[in-house]
Amino acid sequence: MQDLEKLGIEKIDQEVFINLNTRKIYSVDGVSYEGQTYYNQYNLPNGVQIVEYSNLQTEAPEFTLEKDNFGLTTQVNITNIIYDEQISGSDIYYAEVTDASTTPVTVDFWRQVNGTSFQVTKTATYAVKLIDRNGGEAIKTVDVVTCNSPELTQGMVPVIYENGTWKKVPDNEIGKWYDYAEGKWANVMLSDGLEIAEDGTITTMGSMFVWIPRYSYQITSNYHNGGEGISGNINVKFLKNLTYLTTDEKTTKMVNASGEGNWNVHPAFTDGSENNYANGGWDRELTGFWVAKFEASSTAPDLDYGGGNVTNLNVKVLPNVVSWRGININTCFENCLKMNEADNIYGIPTNAVTHLMKNSEWGAVAYLTQSQYGRSGEKVMINNSATYITGNAANVISSANNSGGITNAYDTEKGMLASTTGTIYGIYDMSGCAREFVAAALSTSIDEGIYALKNINRFSEKLVDRYKDCTNSVEGYEASKERYGDAMYEVSYGVYDGISGSESKGWNREEAHFPNYDYYPYITRGGTASGTYHSGIFASGKDEGNQGTWKPVSFRPTIVIE
Repeated sequence: MQDLEKLGIEKIDQEVFINLNTRKIYSVDGVSYEGQTYYNQYNLPNGVQIVEYSNLQTEAPEFTLEKDNFGLTTQVNITNIIYDEQISGSDIYYAEVTDASTTPVTVDFWRQVNGTSFQVTKTATYAVKLIDRNGGEAIKTVDVVTCNSPELTQGMVPVIYENGTWKKVPDNEIGKWYDYAEGKWANVMLSDGLEIAEDGTITTMGSMFVWIPRYSYQITSNYHNGGEGISGNINVKFLKNLTYLTTDEKTTKMVNASGEGNWNVHPAFTDGSENNYANGGWDRELTGFWVAKFEASSTAPDLDYGGGNVTNLNVKVLPNVVSWRGININTCFENCLKMNEADNIYGIPTNAVTHLMKNSEWGAVAYLTQSQYGRSGEKVMINNSATYITGNAANVISSANNSGGITNAYDTEKGMLASTTGTIYGIYDMSGCAREFVAAALSTSIDEGIYALKNINRFSEKLVDRYKDCTNSVEGYEASKERYGDAMYEVSYGVYDGISGSESKGWNREEAHFPNYDYYPYITRGGTASGTYHSGIFASGKDEGNQGTWKPVSFRPTIVIE
């Protein structure tokens, strides 16, 4: 104050003054540097400047992820770094989180980032720390999940959903179109009728499929148990390429046998030729496979039953159309095989093996849905459309068949609850709409009779799941208890035999039926639109295999790239 009086400026409320002749700026209070006070930055030692820094906005940093190396490497890009006033720059570090329950999180060790991005190969939670030039610090975490990238082939167009519409993924962003940690499963459209505007917007949709990456699973609660409304917990670890090595790089012993607590490579991804396809494998190890996003419809959905029992129509996989019903299991099987014939409407080559979804493949989708990468145990909303409109959702889980048309469309907030992820990127119609034939039956019924799948051209053992012949459901159910991955014995506590009580013998009150040789040798999944609690991703039914128009049974194709 005394110095200000000498200058005659004691009543002037300013922090700095400018000498208009020299354009120099003077500080009233000065800045202390190494024990000496400086009032003009030009008097500071060379290389030192007076700069006012402000703190980081701790919630501001955001992350985008880019996949590389067949999906097993992730580049984490750090964006939206904001300071309260001026951007002053910061040092950036990342580390693997070892304990997320502490504040701040506990990490292994900090690694400095060169620039604003870093690459990791391990599934984990990572902490990113930014330290500004004034010592301000911000720490934020990001979940990184590495898994096998989708196998694409000719005719497949990767798509994402933005601002209320589907868009083609730009070629320079092909690594950003999926994130299984965020419930963003990879989606493609086939080229059947697909139309794309210049800006990438999809103006006419092609048939949609969703990628299921190779994984291992563990049932940690209620294995072969249940009760009214009870489900269990399923953990999932993605696997590297065709190996049994988990992407979290932890030593995990694969037991590959039914039982609570066992880690199993899901059999839908394994070479089943070595055990006669006892658990529903393929003829080689798989990195993953494609599943129809919706129940099948036809190229003439206005026909009775959305198509009927014919082979002169093409399969479509679209939302908000009538499901293809009135069709027997042979015709379902044949129509799916036809999808990759020469000059097909989908633009896919013959090495894209299209086939009727197997029971093991249904189980693979169901277990991923139940896991931390799907609904985390939350029951999938039923599609209760009385007219069997694909991709719809009821207002509540237990809604019966009370809708004459669309209830909640697949792209609405409520409609997305009918998907396997709770987001638009999941798979729909796995609870309700029509029941679905799967390529699974008692062994003799695959080989013999009017609906024998073995009679279909291009039949292969890898395309079907055989179950032991039995005279009644209870006998067959007990005989199959060594099977795993098919979402039947492991997720139920009995089987409905038509005599001994309620049909609710599976997780989430879902029906548990098993085929029998006398009347119903074929397997259906998902339940019906009127199934209330009995429908769901774990629901299993039995069927004669015929096209009875009185019963709502449809189907779903899957694709393996060979």
